[in-house]
Amino acid sequence: MKKIMYALAAAVLLLTGCGSKGNFMIIDNDDNITEHPRHTEEAEISTKPKRQEIQTTNVSSADDTNSEIQTAESVISTSSQNTFDSAPMESDISVISENNNNNNNNNNNTAKTSADTKVSNTSTETTTEAYYLDGIVYEVHDKYIIINESDFKKMQISVSDKSIIADIQVGDIVEIAYDGLIKDNNIKCAYDAYSIEVTKKANKKYQLENFEYNGVGFSMLVPEDWSGKTIEYPQEGNFTDWGIRFTPEGAVGSMDITWHSSITISGSFDKMTVTMNDISAKKYSRQGVWRFFVFENNYVATNNFFETSQHSDYADDMDLMLSTLEFI
Repeated sequence: MKKIMYALAAAVLLLTGCGSKGNFMIIDNDDNITEHPRHTEEAEISTKPKRQEIQTTNVSSADDTNSEIQTAESVISTSSQNTFDSAPMESDISVISENNNNNNNNNNNTAKTSADTKVSNTSTETTTEAYYLDGIVYEVHDKYIIINESDFKKMQISVSDKSIIADIQVGDIVEIAYDGLIKDNNIKCAYDAYSIEVTKKANKKYQLENFEYNGVGFSMLVPEDWSGKTIEYPQEGNFTDWGIRFTPEGAVGSMDITWHSSITISGSFDKMTVTMNDISAKKYSRQGVWRFFVFENNYVATNNFFETSQHSDYADDMDLMLSTLEFI
């Protein structure tokens, strides 16, 4: 009798989906049960805290409700019939009789519920946990964007609704609400973002540029009104020092990103170690204004607006450019 009751309980649990909550189960031949969380093959859960809970409303018609109730009635009737097909022992007759009475009561209650159901739409609210990502936009495409995320670095964020990214442009700083799942393919990916909010709008148009020479190079966002010109240095051994001079339209000054086989900084400067875009550098400044950033891989960023009236005009542009600097 216990086996019969266990079989009935298992059938009800299987039909109602109790206990699954996003997990699937594998039962091997030895009756060992293993739980597997969804999406674990290529995904990881973001360690960032939950930002908010999003309320979504599901609307269903009375016809759908009645259909579900009729299906439930059919399942109860079939389960009861299949469970007691075999001939019972005498000692079990009273228990079976009591169970059948209970089943009849359940069927009556279900029928009453069906009869009392109004022919109208019903709605249910679902609470969805939202996690967040934040970073600067590198690229904008039809249904996804590429960002430089503050922790995960370069990421692809896809959307099912293109209107979410309709007003986003390269250089914007954004905050993205999503389900917390990140796939690690060639580039980390978060799919079907709930929302993308611009927390700081870019003051002008930017584009991602890549520069490479003789096996070394870098990339960064460059304002569209800044032009780049190669800096030529004399040959030193088997390698020629090189760099790019970036100049805003109509400006006299510039910012250089250069590579050198050897580096010596002369002059009186305040020196401190800083980190930009997870890259360590020595900052050379005077009265709070930077002149050089010297990186450990022999790259140098040089502010040629230093100690001129134009520094404040282009300081924000240079800060954004350096915040996206990556060596390739």
